[in-house]
Amino acid sequence: LLLPPVPLGDSTLRPNIGKANKSLDYNICSPETKDLPTVVFRMRCLNMTLCGVAISLQTTAFFTQLLHPSKIVLGAYLVLFASILCGYELHNPSLSSILADNFGFLQEPFGRAFFLLLMSTLAASQNSILLYVLGGVLFVNSIYSVYLPCRYPQFQNVYRANATTDAVQVVQEEVRGYAWANPSSYLHYSN
Repeated sequence: LLLPPVPLGDSTLRPNIGKANKSLDYNICSPETKDLPTVVFRMRCLNMTLCGVAISLQTTAFFTQLLHPSKIVLGAYLVLFASILCGYELHNPSLSSILADNFGFLQEPFGRAFFLLLMSTLAASQNSILLYVLGGVLFVNSIYSVYLPCRYPQFQNVYRANATTDAVQVVQEEVRGYAWANPSSYLHYSN
């Protein structure tokens, strides 16, 4: 007994937005990226993730450095700088105006790159394997922070236009859209 084939929808279309899946570019380094706000958002998320890793690694390393006052001071600066950059990248309306007034160089890509370079040297000076790796990743991220505005001349304009959007709200909207577009994955994780 053979049943007729069940007609399926077009799997190349994403629901409710009319964009084809193959037209989306998920590689942040790809020169074919047409959606610059997505690149800006990914850069913000990368910066916030690295700042969170720096804060957590340095906080746990604090207890092993109690006999080394210079490392404690350098670690405190690393935590402070990571907190400043993470707070700026969150674009919380009440916090970002204070940080933009006092740390205006974070609004420029080269200022952020220099700040990330400073954070990478602070991380690498801690004599810990994980902090060496973090310092290397922060160094590569600082180079990438210079590459993006050179590759995309309109990067700074898009970054400033997105500076008023709260990152938490953007992530909530993305998750809500993903859960709507993929109901089976939402049901799978909720059980």
